[in-house]
Amino acid sequence: MKTNYNQILREQIFPRIQKPARYIGGEWNQISKEIHAGLCRVVLAFPDVYEIGVAYLGFQILYEILNQDPEVYAERVYSPWTDMEKLLRENNIPLCSLETGTPLSGFDILGITLQHELAYTNAVNLLDLGGIPLTRKERREDQPLILGGGPGAANPEPVAEIFDLIILGDGESVFSEIIRQNREMRGQSRQERVRALSRLEGVYAPGRYHPVYSPDGRLISMTAEPDAPYPVRRRFEPMPDLPTKFLVPYLAITHDRISVELFRGCTRGCRFCQAGMINRPVRERDPQAVFDQLIKAVDATGYEEVSFTALSSGDYTQLQPLVDRLMQELIPRRIALSLPSLRLDSFNSEVAESIGKVRKTGLTFAPEAGSEGLRQSINKYLDEQTFIANLSRIFTQGWDRLKLYFMLGLPGERTEDIAAISALVRKILAEARRVTPGRKRAPRLNLSLALFVPKPHTPFQWEGQLNRGEAKLRYQQLARELPPAAGYRFGKVEEQELNKSYLEAVMARGDRRLWEVVHQAWARGARFDSWSEHFNFEIWSQAFAEKGIDPDEYALRERGVEELLPWDHLDTGVSRDFLKQEKTRAQAGRLTPDCRPANCQECGVAEPKTCPLPPAREMVPAGIRDKVVAGPERESVRIRLQYQKTGDMRFVGHLDMVNLFRRAARRARLPLHYSIGFHPQPALAFGPPLSLGFQGLAEWIDIGLDSWLDPGAIVQAMNQVLPPGIRLEVGREIPLNTPALSKSINAGRYSLNLPEAGESKKFEERIAHILESREILITQWSKRGTIRLDFRPAIADLRWLGNAGNPSIELTHRTMPQGTGRVSALVAYLCQDQVEAWKVQVIRTASGYWQQGRIMIP
Repeated sequence: MKTNYNQILREQIFPRIQKPARYIGGEWNQISKEIHAGLCRVVLAFPDVYEIGVAYLGFQILYEILNQDPEVYAERVYSPWTDMEKLLRENNIPLCSLETGTPLSGFDILGITLQHELAYTNAVNLLDLGGIPLTRKERREDQPLILGGGPGAANPEPVAEIFDLIILGDGESVFSEIIRQNREMRGQSRQERVRALSRLEGVYAPGRYHPVYSPDGRLISMTAEPDAPYPVRRRFEPMPDLPTKFLVPYLAITHDRISVELFRGCTRGCRFCQAGMINRPVRERDPQAVFDQLIKAVDATGYEEVSFTALSSGDYTQLQPLVDRLMQELIPRRIALSLPSLRLDSFNSEVAESIGKVRKTGLTFAPEAGSEGLRQSINKYLDEQTFIANLSRIFTQGWDRLKLYFMLGLPGERTEDIAAISALVRKILAEARRVTPGRKRAPRLNLSLALFVPKPHTPFQWEGQLNRGEAKLRYQQLARELPPAAGYRFGKVEEQELNKSYLEAVMARGDRRLWEVVHQAWARGARFDSWSEHFNFEIWSQAFAEKGIDPDEYALRERGVEELLPWDHLDTGVSRDFLKQEKTRAQAGRLTPDCRPANCQECGVAEPKTCPLPPAREMVPAGIRDKVVAGPERESVRIRLQYQKTGDMRFVGHLDMVNLFRRAARRARLPLHYSIGFHPQPALAFGPPLSLGFQGLAEWIDIGLDSWLDPGAIVQAMNQVLPPGIRLEVGREIPLNTPALSKSINAGRYSLNLPEAGESKKFEERIAHILESREILITQWSKRGTIRLDFRPAIADLRWLGNAGNPSIELTHRTMPQGTGRVSALVAYLCQDQVEAWKVQVIRTASGYWQQGRIMIP
């Protein structure tokens, strides 16, 4: 009999973890298909927590593209957080996909996104939790093919042993080709399929390439099998279609918005930047396609913010007309536009003025270095006068939050370059004060510093990383030299961050000998190494020592330009000769100009006559609107709605329910009323929150509108765009001066359904004791720590309704002026010594205001 892991997880695991909404799936726009024989089943795995992975645009693009094939079902899985992993292992439950609850070992193909080097142990952990052997040599014929891809595929050698195939470059179409060919070769051996698939352009089969090392440990050759391509060339393709039905999660995530990729690649040539080198040539999206697909995505998701993504959004040739056209549609809907990746020399004040009309979301720039000389050496030149002048215009337009990224330890960095960072900060703050003399909210800078990490396929791939001792001294120097005045934030650099950057450098320039270290560190408990609260450098130090490997050899040693590097058999397009030339120019402090629009630098990615590719065609302007009507300052109508929260929605917290309803109301195109101020918010107000895991049959929400709509029509429209488990029941218009739900609702009735009767006599005795007592002190957790509260005044009624088949307790609970304990704490008190509290199914069956011994409808 097939195990129903979905049911087991919901009954035994989710009630006991912090954020079960990470694992329930069923997000708005999730793709569902009927499982049938012959269907190729793929699971896309992201080796980080859900909130990070679901926001990754490449993951969403691949998810939509693969599922366009009716014979393919692509599902998803993300790294479980530590509390979830603990319970999975304790209960011998395999890690399963979100869509169908299928163990990872039950798929045909598992594709892992290698986003960065510090995710390696999480990738290993995904396989182990999914019941899949860690290395390709250990896997049986009936187990999934393991694919890798993403930015980390530029040098996957430290974890090459876990992959059957790795995609180099753009993965959208080649992944589909792999699936199609693998399906056609059903019945052939695993080895035969891997050999055939490795002949596809952009597909690397690590098992077909064999490194040879000298006695002193240096790599001297990488031998390919006779019919294996050498080198393995990266695949690059035209831009794929944008997803229009973005997944809309039920909990807050990083980059909680629609992300639109304007173009791929970059020809600026920053010498430290791996993404700018391996994603060449530049390929721009058609601006009309961006506009059309973005509006569809807004309608399909209900998001309140849109973000343009690229290595430098300001370099998009049609940015200004696209922003102008787009803001005509977004302003009336109160949807903000953000540009998180900017260069000051390509950012203009007209764009800033346009995107700031809805909400000023904050701007981010990355000068990287404080001095003009060092910026010239790394090929990210911007003269200081232009830098300050551009920021001055931004401050004048009302922007008051600015983030600046810098790097320490760049090749050629000197003491005066560190001092130049603090000097630049002083000048920026002085200019901000000069151009905003009377503003209540003074501009603030958020300074972010990172230690330089030499990356493969860049001109700095041969450089060594600055040792951590010297890096710490330079951080301390900068901290001393920064001005003491208010107006900026500079986070303290912890030893932990330096160790993380060091490990990243080790893995970035690593070879296959590091696999044993990665495996050992994982076995010792290394997880979520990019998260400071989980990163444990001692584990890694022990792993290096046990395997007899010196990590300094990888991170700190400068390589000779003729030395064979572990990634030299992987061709990302940019030639080795070009990288050597750029390294020489960096040492001489010489700039290399941008190849666009027609200044090819012959980097090797394409023939000079065909590169750069033509820019996007011009945006066709729309008719200009003279005036945008933003709605009245006062709400015109207030509608009170009753709804149910059942099923998987019980695992969604109250704050996340607020976002869920906001986005549903946008999808339903309700004329929401918004508050006035710096960050206008829609007029939604909720009744008292349900504890996580509780269900509710009579919950309440007030919605403010700018114009009247029939409450019945609102109920119908919203139910079409709300997820299963949330359903509006009835609605009515209420006067604008009606007391808020938070003030009028002070009572609720709860049904406590027990999984087993236990000793019913003890339950009845405890209930009788509570009702007879004048005081019931119960300990519960709060932000201030554990506190003891008297629950007795809040208990209006408590009765045992148990029988052998359906034991339950009914509780009527009131909110008291002097403070009221949580119902969850009372449930735990009632069940002690009888049944574990998390096993109790709690349903709020009524909520309202207490009057004459009854709960009245608010």
